[in-house]
Amino acid sequence: MKLILRTIACLIPCVAAGAQPNDRPFVQQSFKSARSIAKREGKIVFVSFYTGWCAYCRQLNKTTYTDDRVIGWLSENTVPIKVNAEVQADLARRFRVSTYPTMIFAQPDGSEISRITGYVTTDVFLETARRVGELARLLPNKNSRDPRSRRDNAMALVAARRFPSALSELLWCYDQGASHDPSFAGAERSQVLTWITELSDHHPPARPAMILRRDAIRDEILRGRSGFFGVLDFSILNKHLGRADDTLAVYDQLRTSHPDWPTVSLLRRRVFDQLRSARRYEEIVRSEDIDRKVSAIFKRFANTSSRIPAAITGTERASLIAVQRRTAINEISAYYEVLLGAGESAEAKGLADRILETDASSETYLALASAGLRSGRPTPANLQHARQAKSLSQDESDVLRMTIQQLESRFGGNGQVESP
Repeated sequence: MKLILRTIACLIPCVAAGAQPNDRPFVQQSFKSARSIAKREGKIVFVSFYTGWCAYCRQLNKTTYTDDRVIGWLSENTVPIKVNAEVQADLARRFRVSTYPTMIFAQPDGSEISRITGYVTTDVFLETARRVGELARLLPNKNSRDPRSRRDNAMALVAARRFPSALSELLWCYDQGASHDPSFAGAERSQVLTWITELSDHHPPARPAMILRRDAIRDEILRGRSGFFGVLDFSILNKHLGRADDTLAVYDQLRTSHPDWPTVSLLRRRVFDQLRSARRYEEIVRSEDIDRKVSAIFKRFANTSSRIPAAITGTERASLIAVQRRTAINEISAYYEVLLGAGESAEAKGLADRILETDASSETYLALASAGLRSGRPTPANLQHARQAKSLSQDESDVLRMTIQQLESRFGGNGQVESP
């Protein structure tokens, strides 16, 4: 009889330390079941390892685990379970538990986030839990299929300098994001490439990952299977990799072999600046509807203010308007350069007159004068453009000074020039 009583007495601490029906907030679940619940509810798993002979485990149950703040945190953020390490020795070995109590914070996939060993007070537990909660939000959730959530997670991982995990998240967003959320296709997906490029400055493995994807897109383009965003991504990747000439090379290859493919037109838009820099002006004029494109720019220019949300006011609004205005001026002056370079002087003059009617600023006059020089076929009007830019400018920049000097050396400093 005494032996039976002693056996019962030894078992009491073990039962007291286990998860009982009223043992808030702990639940009576296996580790596997707790992981499934955590995955479903967007939580992490909290495992409190104990033994029947562990006095500190009993103390933890009486103090820290009974505090309302601890109960609240565990209930809100975790699926909490208690595990007798002597009964479930395999699970204890899996987490290399050798000290009691040991508290494990784990992801739904079973991977460990962090741990606490030994008895801790309520305040120490809550401070540790807070840090673990922040860390858990920075760990990749491979069960998530929301590309924007995983993109934002990647940005947080970069800020925390967890570069390998950040790269994994960004590559998932680029490779699989649009298949789970079609609205992620397009500009948002392409923006991911820019972030991968920036990441490569700190994490070299990002670069070969970019090359691998660039090569795959190139193969699709050469087979005629790529659309607008494939061409866009190809050009973006080449630009970030310092291989912009590869985009031009693919364009030239398809222009010769399959000139009627829609891909050729898509590529031409991406290599416009390269064609312009190479003074392939006649090719641009033959293949592009310049009037239509210029008209679209003017329309966008005229609606600049209305395209900015009304909530943006003051200096911020003025700054955005100025940026869009400069962009339009630069785009129009680029087509002015193309027309001059292609020998379409009458069309070029008409375009210059049109932009000056819209915006007769020093910046516009200088843009036209510079475009004339770049074309290799400047006209006397470009000298007048440069002089007008000087008369309207408060500060004579080095660019303006050099532009005037180059045009005066060509047309004569005191010669008569035609109206701009």
